[in-house]
Amino acid sequence: MQVVRQEAGVIRIPIREITGKSEPAYRLWFILQDFDFQHNQMRNIMASLDGIAGKQFFSSRHVLLVDRDYIILKALSETPDSRELVIAQPDITVDW
Repeated sequence: MQVVRQEAGVIRIPIREITGKSEPAYRLWFILQDFDFQHNQMRNIMASLDGIAGKQFFSSRHVLLVDRDYIILKALSETPDSRELVIAQPDITVDW
């Protein structure tokens, strides 16, 4: 598909090229299949395309950001680790 644009390690996919065409879920899967996103994530990504911008999804190797007009993909190795886990109660155990 020619809708994918890559520049400086960032992949940009116009949302209108996914949602404005026939079989949008298949189009999204076809583009994202090599980026290790799971099937249930694909459904959540698809559902978020009409929602509020800024939603992020993580695979084992990539981070996907749903922007207003684009789906933006970047390799995790090129993304600073901005995820933070805060435990407010000291007696809780989290198996990571």
